[in-house]
Amino acid sequence: EMDEDEELYDKLACWCDENGYAKSLAIDASEAKIGELKDSIESITAKSEGLKTSIKELEDEVASDKAALAEATALREKQQQEFHGSELDSIQAIENLKAALTVLSKHHASAPESTVAGGAIFKSEKDSWESLLALGSSDASWKDEHEQARMTHVLDDFMRHHGFDTVTVNSQRQSLRRDAAEREPNLAGSPAEDAAVV
Repeated sequence: EMDEDEELYDKLACWCDENGYAKSLAIDASEAKIGELKDSIESITAKSEGLKTSIKELEDEVASDKAALAEATALREKQQQEFHGSELDSIQAIENLKAALTVLSKHHASAPESTVAGGAIFKSEKDSWESLLALGSSDASWKDEHEQARMTHVLDDFMRHHGFDTVTVNSQRQSLRRDAAEREPNLAGSPAEDAAVV
């Protein structure tokens, strides 16, 4: 009976040794797996934080792009409105100039088209001034002179308002006035019939 007990003990001891070794290996493998999982969790956590940061940056960039787009859209709309207004002003200026030329052509039927850029509006300012002097002291003289002065004033205002050069026109007008003043003594000494022919 003792031999049987001893044999049973040896078997149990062998089984315990084998199972103990196997369990030790399993424990070591489990601990290694736990370490790997911890490292993986830390890596995934860090990656998640990085992705959160990237998402936040992308959201900020999208918000900035939307703001820039809204600002650019508002600026383009403003520029379009300004261009439209400028275009309307230019069209109105052209129409006003056409109307002014139409009025002038009615008062001076024989006058050629205006050169606009500082040139003569009638056949020549000199001819217009001399024609005015040729009217002498008749009743039509004051009326024509007044009408011409009024039209000249209106045209000067129009050209000044729309940025045309009035300096050259005024300079030419002053020169013509000086020429006319020099001719007045000669006209005063001639008969009215001769003065009417210029």
